[in-house]
This record gives sequence, structure tokens and C-alpha cells, in this order.
Amino acid sequence: MPRFSVNQWDELSTFFTSFFRHVSGNIEQTGDSIRFQSPVTLVETSLHLFRDGTFGANMPLHGIESKVETVDFQTEPHRITFIGQGLEYIYRIPTQLVIMERDE
Repeated sequence: MPRFSVNQWDELSTFFTSFFRHVSGNIEQTGDSIRFQSPVTLVETSLHLFRDGTFGANMPLHGIESKVETVDFQTEPHRITFIGQGLEYIYRIPTQLVIMERDE
């Protein structure tokens, strides 16, 4: 499971983008933040991470805003764990959004 400190911003944002490569939705990236937004026609969810460790996540039944120090990615199942002082939040990508790779 790849793990990044928010201080490793370039590596973290590069992996974030590749992590969502097989997930339906859009990635928006600036120098200070990176955001995933799903198509509202499937499952409405978003994840927004800022360079300072502040993040926000929205799912159909809840949302969270906090600050983290470490971000862990797990590809099977697709989820991201945000770890900060007194916080461990797991963002699970809904299975409806995961695009199955085709045999070529």
C-alpha cells in the first residue's frame, strides 16, 4: 500500500491521479490542491486534498473536513486512508465507479 506524507506533495498528487485512472469521474489539479469528482449520474462523491494536509470528502450520507499528515492508498479494494493527529478516515470508492480493465 503506497503511503505518502503530505510533505511529499509532488509524489502524492502524481499517485492520486494514477489511483483514480480506473475510476469514473474527473480529476482537477492545481499547485495547491487535487480533487476527484464522480459523475452525479452514478454516485455523487468527491474528495479534495490540499497541499497543507486539509481535506474534504463527500459521500451520499456524510461528509468530513479535517487535516491529515499521511495518506495511504489501497487498490484492492479501492480506498484511501487519511491519517492525522487523532484521526483515521477511510474514503471508500463506490464499486459502481470502478472501471474494470479490459483484456487487450
